[in-house]
Amino acid sequence: MQARAFAPVVPFLAFAALVHCGSSSSAVAPGAPPIVADSGPAEASAPIVEPPDAGADAALPDAAPALAPMTTSRSLFAAINGKDGRIRSLGGLTPKGLDDSAEAYDPVANTWTPATSHASVRRYGHAATQDAEGHVVVLGGTSNGTNPIASVEMFSPADDSWTQLEDLPTARLGLGAATGKDGRIYAIGGRDASGAPTTVVEIYSPATHSWSTGPSLTTARLSLVAVTGADGKIYAIGGRDAKAVPLAVVEALDVDSGTWSTVQPLLTPRYWFGATLGADGRIFALGGLDDLGFIDAIEAFTPGSGWTSLGTMPEARGWVSAAASPDGRVFAIGGSTPQDDVLAGMQPPPMKTMLAFDPKTGTWQK
Repeated sequence: MQARAFAPVVPFLAFAALVHCGSSSSAVAPGAPPIVADSGPAEASAPIVEPPDAGADAALPDAAPALAPMTTSRSLFAAINGKDGRIRSLGGLTPKGLDDSAEAYDPVANTWTPATSHASVRRYGHAATQDAEGHVVVLGGTSNGTNPIASVEMFSPADDSWTQLEDLPTARLGLGAATGKDGRIYAIGGRDASGAPTTVVEIYSPATHSWSTGPSLTTARLSLVAVTGADGKIYAIGGRDAKAVPLAVVEALDVDSGTWSTVQPLLTPRYWFGATLGADGRIFALGGLDDLGFIDAIEAFTPGSGWTSLGTMPEARGWVSAAASPDGRVFAIGGSTPQDDVLAGMQPPPMKTMLAFDPKTGTWQK
């Protein structure tokens, strides 16, 4: 049964104002990211609380080793499956505010290694994708929770360095990003400078270092995730509309014809969730938020067949990122989970822990 928690509350970090996600009485749009001062990281307004243990009904392997935590607690960040088999986490919100660091997880060694920070732009609510050469491209987001940014940066794992790319034509936060089979990078949806969800799709060509306008989404949304499927189509999954209504809609872009089509919807509408392509060719969606708060549902998509429920995570997580390893495991990384300690009015803090789901056995590791 899907967990239902209190509607999450997000602090303005440096300030005392509160935002109740999914509530029409919010000071800003429900479900929007927290607002952070531009001048640099602020001190957390609530103490860090260790996440609770998974529920007794969670399926966990008997002899599974504990998963190594990230070096930095993060939410609203980006995670990428690397061509070298490692998983990379980039930027996001930490207990002290905005973060510009990067780190990589080796699923064989079960270790996280810090990488060079992209100090030129601190951001969260951004998107990331990997190009054909194995570079990680980070797009958009926000530096203060209010204004979307257009900055695009590229990380080279080979030499552990960052390069500034051409800005997005349309600054956006809460957007999705994916690399098409044509080698181009697609920046999809999000919230633009007007404050509204958008249908905008823009395409970056690494060959010409330039942006062009792509085919618009049918449904305007932010806080969605974009994933390139095993069939070569790009899937724009979930998100929320201008009224903070969680969406189940899934659209598929055929990059050859440049057209979107609506495919089978999510079983659980959600936004600010994690999604990734697994080693078995399915797309996995896990965690996130809906109009009642954090959710713990996990489901998998097979092109042509739709979504299948895979039960629940050991704990509900929102503002979470997802990635997969070559051994088939799917990871829910960071984010936040509901905690009784913060029911008095502050956001559950970002987490550094992760969970791993094995689709072959249907079991969880933490």
